[in-house]
Amino acid sequence: MEMKDLRQLATLTELMFLKEAEQIRPLIAQEQGCRRRLAQLDKSASEADRHYAADPRLRASGAEIAWKSWETGTRSRLNVELARVVALRRHATERVQRAFGRDQSMQALLQTTRQKALRDHARRQEAQLSEAALLRPPRRNAP
Repeated sequence: MEMKDLRQLATLTELMFLKEAEQIRPLIAQEQGCRRRLAQLDKSASEADRHYAADPRLRASGAEIAWKSWETGTRSRLNVELARVVALRRHATERVQRAFGRDQSMQALLQTTRQKALRDHARRQEAQLSEAALLRPPRRNAP
């Protein structure tokens, strides 16, 4: 494979890696949003528990049952959404890791090929210099 082709392939693998890495960002943001909403729900639930404990009339009115029902449903939906997003993020992370591995392998191959080309060039120059030295007539020392 020619050096030009290797450079193009290296550029392509780098672009593929960057594309995969970019696609994971929205998933991370969605995961953080789900976790934040769950934390807010936890905070609201503990505040509601304090209110219901402090005021028995709220408990007697059935408000606590309605709240717990809403809280349970909301928590369930958030956990399902979080599980879905985490699964998508993990798959995306695997794709990013594979793309990164391909990119690193291509960069290593390109570097190795460059070094080999430089060594070959140096050997050719050395051989040409040696050949030129052999073809040159010997110098005579002046008396």
